[in-house]
Amino acid sequence: MALVIRVLVLLLLPIILKGIWEVIFRPNKDVDKSVFRTVFSAVFSMSSSAFFIIQATILTFQSSFISIIFASLCFILALLCLIPTISFINCRIFYNDNEFIVRSFFAIKRRYTYDQITAIVTKDASYLSRDFLIYIGKRKVKITRFSNGANRFISHAKKQYSAMNNGLCIRQISKTKYDIFNGNVRNPSTHIFVCVLCFIVAIAFTITVFFIAPPVYTADNTIEQQVTFIKYNTWINELKLISDKGDTYLFHITSLPRGSNEIKALCNGTDVVTVYSTKNSIFRHAHDYAVRALSYNGEYLYSFEDNYRFEHRLWSYLVILSVTLSVLQIVNFIGSIIVGRHPEKYSKTVKRLFFKKWALNKNIAHKK
Repeated sequence: MALVIRVLVLLLLPIILKGIWEVIFRPNKDVDKSVFRTVFSAVFSMSSSAFFIIQATILTFQSSFISIIFASLCFILALLCLIPTISFINCRIFYNDNEFIVRSFFAIKRRYTYDQITAIVTKDASYLSRDFLIYIGKRKVKITRFSNGANRFISHAKKQYSAMNNGLCIRQISKTKYDIFNGNVRNPSTHIFVCVLCFIVAIAFTITVFFIAPPVYTADNTIEQQVTFIKYNTWINELKLISDKGDTYLFHITSLPRGSNEIKALCNGTDVVTVYSTKNSIFRHAHDYAVRALSYNGEYLYSFEDNYRFEHRLWSYLVILSVTLSVLQIVNFIGSIIVGRHPEKYSKTVKRLFFKKWALNKNIAHKK
């Protein structure tokens, strides 16, 4: 299963590379006579997808079943994040004075003339932007507000239609786009985008936390050394033991079940202790070791179980924090919908929990 996920992830890389190529070179050609998605949507899409691709790849090298589940989830999220990138690459409209060519999400091209247009529907998405729907018989061409050159093309299409039909105007229909907030929020699309973005960040944080679950250390996957300590020093909750060779061995004092006095007493330059350790973080000195267990005269003063218990407790706190953030984002989104649809039913304090003062329309009555 891990190999399948890696292969699927590799299949996404050409899409990202193609998107990067289009972002770099597209603005230099055919800008005035084409309609396409914004560069920002493509860059944000590829960045998000790259994050989940990296997560999925790393997780496939973990042997646990839960890692494979999260790797699959990361792949699905990476694929979903690439939808705006695919739209940026494929969805385009090329036009001149006689005709226009529409290229769909799947890169299928269709050629139309302006006199084939039967209606243009304008859907107001917010007070700053709008979507367009062009009817050509039974076919529809949708131009979203996330498109460059949309207004310029619509104006050109109206002008050319009129020229081809002896001054007649295209039938135009104005609609208010469905608003989940019943028109009470000034820019609903932005609010929804921010909520979704925050939720994605929270989910990404949760996946990362599950990925860094503490491993189980034993004598088989640690470095066993016979060490003589000559001194020690402490900094906040960190205990550093210095060996006669100048190496540093690190503990967290709060992880020591019997306190640090017994271990400090061994720093006399004569006693030899058995230390099981791992190389510390790449951000520390090369001769720093993280102690996973320590024994003296056959007795563990700090066992593998003590180390795992301490690290698992810290990891549990991160799990609780990440899951709580995800749940809060869901509650915030659902709460904003409930309050935003009928803000007159709620007090100013409740509304401020979900919306900034300027986000709601001014004509809304406040409950006292």
